[in-house]
Amino acid sequence: MFEFFLCLFVIFIHVSSETVTYGDPAKAFTAVLFFCNRALSFVVPAFIFSSALKLTLKYKERRFTSEYFSGRITKIYLPYLFWVAVYYAYFIYIGWETPDLRTLAMYAWDGTLAAHFYFVVIIMQFYILMPFLLWLAKKIPAFLGLAAAIVLTFAYRSLFPYEAGIFSFLPGDRWAAAYLIYWFMGIYCALNFEAFNNFLNRHRASVYLSCAGFASAHLLLQYANLTGAYNYGGYFETAQIIYCAMLTCGFYTLCIPRRAARESGESPPSEAPSRLGNFFGRAGAVTYYVYLSHVLVLLAVQSYLLHPWEALAYKFAVKAAVVYAVPFIGAGIYVWAKGKILKK
Repeated sequence: MFEFFLCLFVIFIHVSSETVTYGDPAKAFTAVLFFCNRALSFVVPAFIFSSALKLTLKYKERRFTSEYFSGRITKIYLPYLFWVAVYYAYFIYIGWETPDLRTLAMYAWDGTLAAHFYFVVIIMQFYILMPFLLWLAKKIPAFLGLAAAIVLTFAYRSLFPYEAGIFSFLPGDRWAAAYLIYWFMGIYCALNFEAFNNFLNRHRASVYLSCAGFASAHLLLQYANLTGAYNYGGYFETAQIIYCAMLTCGFYTLCIPRRAARESGESPPSEAPSRLGNFFGRAGAVTYYVYLSHVLVLLAVQSYLLHPWEALAYKFAVKAAVVYAVPFIGAGIYVWAKGKILKK
């Protein structure tokens, strides 16, 4: 359920980006989409948190073997490489790129071919580092580990701007250090899974109110910055890190059952068997493929919406209808067919 909704949020961010970028912020429709778009900007940190949480629940009492690394490659990296090749072929077809294997290899390496591919580059670094990071987290108390992680995250983002990075062969926003706090949040939450979930259950109202208060201020200041009423640039980066951490916890709280949670190695939060639970379980199986493919569908749809007379609201409606439907249908058919083939 958690990751399914995060996937829906990512699609909304990309579908609404044209209106948010080119629309008049003084108009109500643009303003509403702007607030919704920016409110959902915590999704990538939330994905990172969720990945760390699931892996820790699965491996905190187990050893990392070669199967762990081979599984990350086959389930995460190979599908990514496939879709990099598909995007590159499409860009060649529409004239954005020319065939060149070296260029394709660089795009696969740094995740710059499409805007959303950076997440795969980051998450693969965390997967590689996970045995060490989990060992480290077990040796350090949670409050010290989280404090160190947030200091390192702030330090990295201050010292190495996104366009620069530590080394020239990866942009700054493709390094795991920029998201370290969210990974350690997931690890420590999993190491204290029952206590963490029970704490959130007992303090739901406080969690929701604190998230709503900080989010309201953060979003209003961003809108004021957009309209030129206030310069939020000097504080935005720091506030955004805090915002993403708070909203990740807030949305996770919204997804966990109200009863005291029991420890589970499955996708968090655990759910009782039900039709709704089965739906989210099946939907969750396709979210990664939807994530990889949806921008290609969006680009294809946008290529048919180039007439100046087409209003941004009309474009948004068409893009939303197509981009929410096609990737899920395609990924669902693929997962179903793969399951049938593997059963033979």
